[in-house]
Amino acid sequence: MQSGFAGHSPFQDEGGLKELLSLAIGFARRQYLIVIAGVIFATGIGFLYLHFTPPTFKAHAQIMTDNRKGQFFRNQSVLADTPIDSAQLESQLQILKSESIATAVINDLHLTEDPEFINPGAKPRSSAELMRDVVARLESKLNVARVGMSYVIDISFESKNPDKAAQIANAVANHYISEEQNAQLQTNQVVGDWLQERLAGIREQVSAADRSVIEFATKHNIVSANGRLIDDQRLGELNSQLVGARSRTSEALARLFRIRAVNVKDKVGEPTDATVSDALHDPIITKLRQQQLELINRETEWAARYGPNHQAVVRLREQQREVRNSIHAELQRLAESYKSDYAIARQHENEIQKEVAKTVSQLHLTNKDQIKFSELKSSAKSYHDLYNNFLRKYTEMVQQQSFPISQSRVISRASTPLSKSHPKTHLILAMMLLGGLGLGTGLGILRELMDRVFRTSDQVETALLTPCVAMIPLVESTAYKKLSTNKKSISTRSEPRTIVRNSGLYWSLADSPDSRFAEGIRSIKLAVDAVDLGRAEGPSKIIGFTSSLPNEGKSTIAAAIAELSAQIGDKVIVVDCDLRNPALSRIFSKNSGPGLVEVISGRRSLDEVIWREPTTNLAFLPVGDNIQLSHTSEILASNMTKKVFDQLRQRYDYVIVDLPPLAPIVDTRATTGFIDSYFIVIEWGETKIDVVRHALNAAPAVYDNLGGVILNKINMSSLRRYEINRKHYYYNKYYSRYGYTQ
Repeated sequence: MQSGFAGHSPFQDEGGLKELLSLAIGFARRQYLIVIAGVIFATGIGFLYLHFTPPTFKAHAQIMTDNRKGQFFRNQSVLADTPIDSAQLESQLQILKSESIATAVINDLHLTEDPEFINPGAKPRSSAELMRDVVARLESKLNVARVGMSYVIDISFESKNPDKAAQIANAVANHYISEEQNAQLQTNQVVGDWLQERLAGIREQVSAADRSVIEFATKHNIVSANGRLIDDQRLGELNSQLVGARSRTSEALARLFRIRAVNVKDKVGEPTDATVSDALHDPIITKLRQQQLELINRETEWAARYGPNHQAVVRLREQQREVRNSIHAELQRLAESYKSDYAIARQHENEIQKEVAKTVSQLHLTNKDQIKFSELKSSAKSYHDLYNNFLRKYTEMVQQQSFPISQSRVISRASTPLSKSHPKTHLILAMMLLGGLGLGTGLGILRELMDRVFRTSDQVETALLTPCVAMIPLVESTAYKKLSTNKKSISTRSEPRTIVRNSGLYWSLADSPDSRFAEGIRSIKLAVDAVDLGRAEGPSKIIGFTSSLPNEGKSTIAAAIAELSAQIGDKVIVVDCDLRNPALSRIFSKNSGPGLVEVISGRRSLDEVIWREPTTNLAFLPVGDNIQLSHTSEILASNMTKKVFDQLRQRYDYVIVDLPPLAPIVDTRATTGFIDSYFIVIEWGETKIDVVRHALNAAPAVYDNLGGVILNKINMSSLRRYEINRKHYYYNKYYSRYGYTQ
């Protein structure tokens, strides 16, 4: 018969979060003492640490490092102010932690005499060694860090004395700023000295350049005025004069052409009345024209009065002709004057043209000298500009030396801390509490992992693939003695081979039929009845009870099953097949005499060796005389033994066989020829899972006919910590209504 538990339970346990919560609660209920011990241990260490660790105080000072100075100093600065980047800030942090600042603070505050920084009991050392030790201790307690992404640097110092912590933090900030000012002052002095030397050299270069310009101009007759060469100026002036001369020549020629065009004879030989602007302004012509106008007017008047041929009118016409000839003569004189002006202007223009040609020729001859002269002048100007620039920088540097400006300033001075910074009581206790909880939980988990014993029915079914048919509680000897105090021994040895009942555990089923132990035995009886033997011999069943190790309670369970069957009227016999350690034989048939061994050997019959309990008619077949047997497995595997059990099958409804344990000896494996089904008894919380597995693997025939597993000697109060989901199954206040007792 192949054992297993596939399909054993129609219901599956709930999984998910509820199952995890149940596992956690079960773990806490089982291992809470370990967890509490871990918490107490870690918390105690925390309190001891807080008690023996002296408190320290941390003071903070903050400085800002920035080169954004005032407008005046930015304009006057000789050295360019570059933006401060992360690398420069890191450099400032290293300066703050440098040995020079630490040494200055130590000397300022006399820390070489402070017991916190020196060991008063140490042997005398040199001042250099002492200073190195104090510097190392100061730097170990000093912390500088940048505040976020700002230009602010936080300076913190930790000390046992709060006032000293603030004093040292402020001293570090002050000495840092002093060091920065001193460094800037030294830099300014170095730059000033260099500028002064450079100015002297540039001054000499300027003088040399000026001398070169003057000497070259004198040597090559290059004279300049208003920044331009004389020849250039002369050529410009000549060009301007040439333009003016040409303009005047053109004007004179134009007047000449006009006066000639006006002063011509008409067809009748009379001069025209046309004139030019110069004739209008000539007083002679003006007077002659007035006379002409008067004569014309008079002629007209007289011609009208006396007639055109009147002697007086004719006389007036002659006078007009004389005036016109005078005007013409005056115009001829003006034309000659314009011709003379044109000749003079033309001659002046030619002279200027010749002077321009001469000057241009002279400029071509001096072109190379002029280029060299320009180069010398440009070089001299560059030296002048350089000298003026260095002179201005030197003046600014002298001003900065008289008033040095630091790029850093203290924005928050350290004040005396009011609370300790170390150790942090709440943090230490919280960490120790969490650490203790973790330690306790870890130890609990380790204990769970090392607890490789059977605790629950689920473990049995998972590890052995066999159903757990019953869970038998542990019955203390005091308990069943108390239950049986009112029970008298109802049997005495009135006849041979009679079992005498007493107050032992083997008879507890009869003494307390409503106990949990009795209910567990009934569960086993139902499992025995449910075994499908499939044998042709009939309904009689030969059931063997075994265990992996000795003292797991297999004999007690076997006797209790037999007693229960006998109480309900079944014909039952208990056979003690533990030939090497016949526990039932010692209890039920003390000094029994012959038994199973004698029947197998043929020296006795069954009726001669069977014992009976008169109340229930329970039959018992002991091992036999108390002799040391060898090769017990051969005896149990013999055909005679099988024949004996065939006879018992014919006589009894149930044949309950107490078998030896599987692990020490192989006797149980030899019984597979006549045992119908096996039940293995496992002691709760004691028998290792690996031991049971190994025992069943070593006896495959037993495992194939395994009817179920019985967990025995269960501590029911402890079981609730493992069967957390089924605690109400084992304990319910209403069970007493059914006569249930513990």
